[in-house]
Amino acid sequence: MAWGPYNTNRNWTVPLTYTTSADPTGKRVAWIHDDGHFTLNENSSVTWIKGKVEPFGLYRVNYDTKGWQALSDLLSKDHDSLPAEQRKSLFNDAFALARSGMLDYKMLLNMTRYAERETDQSVKEEVAVGLTSIRDSLSAVISFDDNNHIVDDRATVDKYMKSLDLQPATRHDDKCSCKKSKEGIKSVYEEWLSEPQKSIASDRISDVYSYAIETNKRQDWDMLYHQSTKTRSSTNKWVMQTTLACTRDMTQLTRLLNYCLDPSKIDAVSVQTILEKVACTTGGRLLAFRFLRKNWQKLLEM
Repeated sequence: MAWGPYNTNRNWTVPLTYTTSADPTGKRVAWIHDDGHFTLNENSSVTWIKGKVEPFGLYRVNYDTKGWQALSDLLSKDHDSLPAEQRKSLFNDAFALARSGMLDYKMLLNMTRYAERETDQSVKEEVAVGLTSIRDSLSAVISFDDNNHIVDDRATVDKYMKSLDLQPATRHDDKCSCKKSKEGIKSVYEEWLSEPQKSIASDRISDVYSYAIETNKRQDWDMLYHQSTKTRSSTNKWVMQTTLACTRDMTQLTRLLNYCLDPSKIDAVSVQTILEKVACTTGGRLLAFRFLRKNWQKLLEM
């Protein structure tokens, strides 16, 4: 296993629960001290070790290549010998580590090959969510075939998921969801455009704002932003500002992200949700990443 604190000025003694091939359903504890070193005293006959038995602790468990391969072999040969909750947490860590560049995607995908035989729905969903994330991230990459035609790399992931009997996951995080307006809201929206100072029924506020973005017209986006600067309701302002992030217009998204650096344009309480919503859209994922990488220090100081 590998241990590396992100900030060497903030170290804690962490209890690491783990299980081994000698007792797959058991639980052992190793203490990781603030110097980052720890030792697992296990018999040489142990073929695999899986860390973090319980879903507690804000950390990920990484392994060396040999450790990952042992777990991959386990899943391939006898996945049921590792409890379902452990399989789920293993993939949760694996996909997160791959996204951060700490685990080779080839190793990760090899681990998922057994999923066609997986019977636990929660584990299948975990794998589906991870593979869907990979598929969605490919939307930011343009590939060409030998004839210089654009190739949709996402189709390759879809085909692989289908072979594993997995369905692409739908996002369930409310922070990531861009609400679709209800039918019949157009007339309410047009009435609001003509009299923006007029109050909107509380059960229709979100729909009206969402419709402004669904039109995908810049003047409507501008209108919604303008109204967000004038409203006296902090709740309305938050809803307006975060709904702006649901546009499919990359120019508007770039503009909105830049506004996030100016508290006079976007309230600080709205920034995190805006970033999350931008990152959750197909076209905005790479945009949000580059923005965070470039402006991380500024955001920390806000």
